[in-house]
Amino acid sequence: MVLYYVLVIGCGLILMFTLWCIRRADPVPREWLKERVHVAIESEHDDTFGRLKPGDEIWRYCSPPESWKLLAGRSGSALVRKGKVNRSHLVLMN
Repeated sequence: MVLYYVLVIGCGLILMFTLWCIRRADPVPREWLKERVHVAIESEHDDTFGRLKPGDEIWRYCSPPESWKLLAGRSGSALVRKGKVNRSHLVLMN
């Protein structure tokens, strides 16, 4: 019975650590950012990225051509906050 609880708690801790590492990683490398998207945002809330703050920028991104040749290409939009990619929205993947 004790072994069961040790396994459950251990798996939970591993899962929490994995999710924490994923969240800390930049969703999209800055080199993939291609152009800033100029949009008029009427409220503080955007359906794609959630709550927006003053100074937030939305950029279009695309992975390098080599990744598309290897069938690992991605493109979409990214929320840049204080010069760092905060969130991304995947639109196209091959």
